[in-house]
Amino acid sequence: MAIITVMVFILIGIFELTPLIKKGDIKGFAINLALLLCSCTVLTLKSLQISVPSPLKPIENLIKAIIE
Repeated sequence: MAIITVMVFILIGIFELTPLIKKGDIKGFAINLALLLCSCTVLTLKSLQISVPSPLKPIENLIKAIIE
């Protein structure tokens, strides 16, 4: 299942990132690549049945620290 996930993300990367490279949009390329790699990592871990912790608690603590 992890191999299929990675292959799908490679195809998405080819179709999404190639036009950005051809246009010379480096910022758009970098943002899309970062988001693509993050989502690919999380979905690959999920497909391997590895528990991914929720970021809710650290975000909640950060907001509380800013407010207080």
